[in-house]
Amino acid sequence: MKETLKKLVTSNIIGVEFTTHVPSCETVNAVEVALNCRLGKQMKEYLLSFGSLWKDSIELYGVNEIQKLGSDLVKTTLNVAEYYDKMHEMVVIDNLGDGQYVFCDQNDMIFKMPVEISAPPISLNIDLAHYLCARLNGETSF
Repeated sequence: MKETLKKLVTSNIIGVEFTTHVPSCETVNAVEVALNCRLGKQMKEYLLSFGSLWKDSIELYGVNEIQKLGSDLVKTTLNVAEYYDKMHEMVVIDNLGDGQYVFCDQNDMIFKMPVEISAPPISLNIDLAHYLCARLNGETSF
């Protein structure tokens, strides 16, 4: 049986924290409309189960029911899309620093913004569930 994203995250990360105001299904649907993209199954599960995740100094973007479309995932995705037009059907999930954003596509696969802004996103060959676990457990080789 395939492990769900929620079970994978909660069983593999000690000390992970998440919002107490997870978004509703209606809010997640509004996010898709606002960003003009379909969210993948894992992304929807991530948002509906956790809203956003953090551990120590690592905070992954998400959505909460209080801020709704003002949440960091939505605002950052819209801001990055203004200067990097190659992230169609992707949302920003993480910032590795120095403008190195990490995206999740509609198939829940993870990509990194390239150094050269005219280049396409770089596939990290990992899905969202496994990226969350690796990143929150201190993996830095992305």
